[in-house]
Amino acid sequence: MKVASLWQQLKTLRPSEARFLMDDALVLAWNAYARARFLRTMTPEGRALLHRNRQIQGIHRGKRCWIIGNGPSLRDMDLELLRDEHTFAVNRFIHHPDAEIIDPKYYVIVDPNFGAGAWGTDFIEEIERRLPDVWMFTGLGGRDLLNERKLLQQHRRFVVYPNQLFSFGYPWDIDLTRGIPGMDNVTKSALSIAVWMGFSRINLIGIDGNGLLLDQGSHFYGHVPRPQAQRDLEKALVSSALSMRGWRATTDYLAARGVTLVSQNPQSVLTDLPYEPYAL
Repeated sequence: MKVASLWQQLKTLRPSEARFLMDDALVLAWNAYARARFLRTMTPEGRALLHRNRQIQGIHRGKRCWIIGNGPSLRDMDLELLRDEHTFAVNRFIHHPDAEIIDPKYYVIVDPNFGAGAWGTDFIEEIERRLPDVWMFTGLGGRDLLNERKLLQQHRRFVVYPNQLFSFGYPWDIDLTRGIPGMDNVTKSALSIAVWMGFSRINLIGIDGNGLLLDQGSHFYGHVPRPQAQRDLEKALVSSALSMRGWRATTDYLAARGVTLVSQNPQSVLTDLPYEPYAL
């Protein structure tokens, strides 16, 4: 009887809705695999590094924070308002002219290309020089690169392991001693860190979500070239759609855990997120 009832529900779905359900099921299956793989493949050193994240669990319980993306909308926002707030910066935010004024508390870089050395380290040298008090979060590869180049040795540093994706129905609590959601987007990694730290209100700015739609200026500091080959563009569009759906899923996920997620970016294409004007 239950199977028949489920079948009746599925028959009433529009094709796009059915596709979304299939995408969610595939993402959940991937997440289950990624969690199991963590247990099989993580080295003792890696486990020890992740276990250090217990030190920061709940340290900002009940407070608010801002996660700052690198979207072009940052050019039109007065970021000096955030100078005394808890802020998360990501990737190349150090290129922003107000980076030192804001003096972000936390910095997150988890892209595997960074750990592989493909991004270079010139901007890390800027972070080291201009943000002496920032706490740095990287993946395992990023940690190895910083050690190899002897960078940020005096900064407080943590390692995270973003190997999962947010989706509707994500069943696990965020745990920085294991794998976390954020593999598709560094700002979602920052969000996972913020939840672990106990922030109860997380504000998003500079997360425009429209990089593939722009001919130039996909980031506040310039443009990351869009894919040229059709297959690469197809992959980028699918990834972008799943990422946007993941942002919607985080709203429900966090609300069920007493955390409010708010977009304060009027230029963002993530229009299904709760929105409020940018203000303190």
